[in-house]
Amino acid sequence: MVKIGAWNIRGLNDPLKQKEVRSIIFSNKFSLMGVVETKLRLPNIQATVTNCFPKDWLWMDNFTNGPVARILLGWDTDVFSVHLEFKYEQILVVKVELCQSNKSFLLSVVYGHNGIIDLRALWQDLRAVHQSHPNSAWLQMGDFNTVRLSSERLVGPIKGEGQVTIRANWIKSFLILTGLILFHMLKLCFYLQASLTIVSYLLLWFLHLEEESHLNFLTFGYNIPGFNKFWFLLGMREWRVPQCMF
Repeated sequence: MVKIGAWNIRGLNDPLKQKEVRSIIFSNKFSLMGVVETKLRLPNIQATVTNCFPKDWLWMDNFTNGPVARILLGWDTDVFSVHLEFKYEQILVVKVELCQSNKSFLLSVVYGHNGIIDLRALWQDLRAVHQSHPNSAWLQMGDFNTVRLSSERLVGPIKGEGQVTIRANWIKSFLILTGLILFHMLKLCFYLQASLTIVSYLLLWFLHLEEESHLNFLTFGYNIPGFNKFWFLLGMREWRVPQCMF
């Protein structure tokens, strides 16, 4: 069974954080790893990747015209062949092929901006991906900076309720458009010790299967080393659920 993972991490310029990413990969025996909220400047990317991913892995980032790369993706070349489809400031889209078979799927790794205008652009990009690959098996993972329902927000200022509702409506519309359904969600949060405020984040995994058994060779998993922020959502629109490592 092939394992893939994703992690939302801050401060990846810190060698200790890079070591944690590498440790996750080896301890969980991942063959593909997405890392978001990396915020790496171009001169620092190569050294960071060298410390994060195994030496025989290939990798790519979403560095475009912005100041930093916000998404990293690394993979074991003995297991996967990965080909770039689209690269934008908030999303990296690739076609992933399993080397030992003819199975393949589309993978989107997302790190969304906080602003409403930028998030609108992200949803437009995702719709474009869906329209260009309407019948492909499609896995999405990343931090969309939104919630599926406004009630899922753990806590926050009342003045932000309008934006939360707008973001929730966007994601509901996207789920309807693609036919995705929720089959697993895990909520976690962390505390800002200075104010003792609970802050919630949303890290989403969506799955659209072309065939009922098309992605059943994958195991989806994650690890939580230390005190970090996660909120996972998995969804699919076929009846067969891949094995999930929770």
